[in-house]
Amino acid sequence: MAQPAVYIARDQESIDLGAYSSLYDAYENAKPFSRIKFAPDIYCESVVVRKPGLVFEPIEKTLDITIRQEVRPCFIIDIGPEEVCTINNLKMMLTGPNKELDMKAYQESVVFDNYGSQNCIKEFYVKDNMYCVVMVKSGILKMNNCILSLDGCSRETHRKVPCIVAMPNSSIEVFHCNLKGDTLNNSMTAGILSLKSDTTIHECSFAHFSAGAVMVDMKPENNVVVSENIIMSCQTAGIFIQGVASRP
Repeated sequence: MAQPAVYIARDQESIDLGAYSSLYDAYENAKPFSRIKFAPDIYCESVVVRKPGLVFEPIEKTLDITIRQEVRPCFIIDIGPEEVCTINNLKMMLTGPNKELDMKAYQESVVFDNYGSQNCIKEFYVKDNMYCVVMVKSGILKMNNCILSLDGCSRETHRKVPCIVAMPNSSIEVFHCNLKGDTLNNSMTAGILSLKSDTTIHECSFAHFSAGAVMVDMKPENNVVVSENIIMSCQTAGIFIQGVASRP
């Protein structure tokens, strides 16, 4: 079922050879089960993935590719049950909105729980337009050797901002990734927010998350495995799991 790779590059020579200059164009022209390969650059784009089997990765795994957004997730995965999307060796970051353009976001009126509780999950106010780096709405996300950053994210006192959100009935498998929260603006950031979804997190590092590193709300039928990770300088909780079946 594998398809020919689709390439993204900004130089004219590559474009002349068939590469696309934007992530949007590459995605639109990719067939299901294709590999979408990035040339080194900073891509200020967002994509909603609804085609199954896509793999997003650099042309060579050692190359430096950054996908950066202000308020939209870099990736929204919505591919349907049991379908898979894979992201390998990419850097992704969310900077938050421009304060001068949205002053209402900066009212000093909300105080969040700073310890593990049912409220600390509710306070994420999960919805389709919430701020995050990657949102998984349906399907299975497999992420390997990626860097996700919220460092420098604008502080919004009415929002907690996670790197990855797994919505109910989705699934995430995160391996060998580095996730970093904000160190500049005292923003309320979190590593991974898993909501009634299957979740595997293995050999990842989490640092500087004031709203928790791994925050999980699970059902008895969910499979949640969090193993051999490094958690540094995180507040609220390192790993917080709630639900009927939640136990170490």
